[in-house]
Amino acid sequence: MSAHGKPSELQIGAYRLSPSVWADRELKPRLGLDLDQWQRKLVSAPRGSRQCLLTYRQSGKSTAAAVAASHSMIFRPGSTSLAIAPSQRQSAEVARRARAILIATGQKLTVDNLFELGCNGSRLVALPGSSDDTVRGLSVDAELIIDEAARVDDEIYNACRPMIARHADKARLLVMSTAWLSSGFFHDIWTNGSEQDWQKTRVLPEDTGRIPPAFLDAERRALGDRAYDREYRCKFDSSDVNAFSWDRIDAAFDTEGPTPPLKPTYGEEDPVVARELAFADDPFRTRGSALR
Repeated sequence: MSAHGKPSELQIGAYRLSPSVWADRELKPRLGLDLDQWQRKLVSAPRGSRQCLLTYRQSGKSTAAAVAASHSMIFRPGSTSLAIAPSQRQSAEVARRARAILIATGQKLTVDNLFELGCNGSRLVALPGSSDDTVRGLSVDAELIIDEAARVDDEIYNACRPMIARHADKARLLVMSTAWLSSGFFHDIWTNGSEQDWQKTRVLPEDTGRIPPAFLDAERRALGDRAYDREYRCKFDSSDVNAFSWDRIDAAFDTEGPTPPLKPTYGEEDPVVARELAFADDPFRTRGSALR
């Protein structure tokens, strides 16, 4: 549905062909969502293309992925999309934003939980990239989204790629991340990936103008050049990978003696003070909220 009622057949045809037009006519008035130029380019990429996005923190990449997945769910009935990220929380963020879009555009959800959304015979599955065993078995014919790809293991990426083999001309592979180490599949794609296979896009803060320069100056002073360059300047860290090994990470969290048990709060036996269904608190359902 459009802001002025049910869209005409001509509008539906335009929306199906152009996700950016759909976003302007449907998502901007309903959700206050105004896509940047790079987001428009990503969500309107040709079917069957392979997209590699290197971007700064808080640029809106999860929002762009959610728009792409939502568009496929609505205008490609019966399709399957998959969002993979290092953790369930991160992959669920793409689903949460897609859910807000689907509800705002009047879709009836047939599946609505932390791991999957369903409508119009289509589905978006959100899984953690913790083990390649957990992601096998799906066939993806719409969007294969690998978010925070620089921190996803190579084994997960290798397990995901065959999911689009039967639909190579329809499925889009969206590999998106901020910079991390100078190793792994994402770094290899960005530095060595052939232009015949990949369309690469780099997004810096000045490309969008959404982050005030004064804030960036403060971030550089607070983080130091090395971390700042990773988070905001799309520069991979060329330091020794062993500096970030699991042994060192485990040692950093090692404590002497047993971990003390949780103590009840305010006389309650259960330290959890509130429980809600997944996605129950949805701040994006009101008009004017920005999905960023």
